[in-house]
Amino acid sequence: MGRIKISIKYLFGLTLFIFLFSSALAQERQITNEEFKKADDEYNRLTSEINRLHNEMSKASESGDIELYNQMKEQYDKAAEERKKHEQIRMDFMKQNKELVSVKKIYNEGNTAYKLGNTEEALAKYNEAIKKGLEANSPALNETISRAYYQSGLIKKSAKKYQEAIDSYTNAIKYAPSYEPAYFALGKAYYDISKFNLAIRNYQKAIEINNSFYQAYYNLGSVYLTQWSRIGKGNARRKAELLNRAEAAFRDAVRNNPKYYFAYTSLGRVLVEKKRTMEAIDALNRSVKIRRNYWQHYYYLAVAYNQLKDPRDAIENAQNCLKYRRNFAPAFIEMGDAYKQLGDENRAIQSYSKALNNRTYRKLAEYKIDMIKNKDKYIQ
Repeated sequence: MGRIKISIKYLFGLTLFIFLFSSALAQERQITNEEFKKADDEYNRLTSEINRLHNEMSKASESGDIELYNQMKEQYDKAAEERKKHEQIRMDFMKQNKELVSVKKIYNEGNTAYKLGNTEEALAKYNEAIKKGLEANSPALNETISRAYYQSGLIKKSAKKYQEAIDSYTNAIKYAPSYEPAYFALGKAYYDISKFNLAIRNYQKAIEINNSFYQAYYNLGSVYLTQWSRIGKGNARRKAELLNRAEAAFRDAVRNNPKYYFAYTSLGRVLVEKKRTMEAIDALNRSVKIRRNYWQHYYYLAVAYNQLKDPRDAIENAQNCLKYRRNFAPAFIEMGDAYKQLGDENRAIQSYSKALNNRTYRKLAEYKIDMIKNKDKYIQ
């Protein structure tokens, strides 16, 4: 009888040991690179989806559409909950790989230095993180490597090392093909060296990844507007096409962020150029309501009111422009044109004269002054 009792105790203890050992093994099971990659891809996909849904919720809230807001909120919560599962796998994978934690730590040290304005130290840390990350040869570090390349690109662009910045952004995309800020930054770098088609291509890619990226729409419109300004009047069809593209891009920008006054101002400028003056005034006034002390929307309002033959409003807006940007020569030109419409030639000449110190507008100001002083020369 005693032997049987011992056997039962022994079997019970052995069973308990096996159960606990199996549980420990299950808890310590190593996550494979393939499992991490799948979780990482899903995490990034869901992050983009969550950002999109957040933007849709904001727009629904602003428009007062409660039903749509609740629909988007339900999808948002579901995506956020799903993302947590993949985030946990990513975190567990990082814990089981000490070198991954080390690379992350170096990268974060770079971010700290960058925020403090120590760009030299930050760049050294980013380069170290990239080097160690590449040596580790783990897909778990692709995101960190990408961000380190991206941050180093920002530093290089600030130093006007455009090609080096472009190389860094390109590498950032290589390790995280869906990271839209890298495409956006690449577009800005190409714009700065006047490679406009490449700038356009990268802004479009950023928008393709995140169709709520209002800054990318705005910058895309700005490229079209720059191209338009550099084409001669002889190519009217191409100029009209570029203005149309710019208008569409700026409208997309304000659709995705109704408080983005830069885009309203640029939209107003395009509409002024198209002689759709009342629409231009509406867009520019929207910009004024958002930010009162921005010089540029007042300038284009002055242009628009001169188009409407409304000189008093043109003068008021030119004066507002000059309040926030002193000695802005184009505003003096618009003010002079407005006084001329009122028949006040002395004030017109005074206004034009204030633009004479600007080399770009000197000849135009001299011409307009001469038209008043020597009218006979211009009678046909």
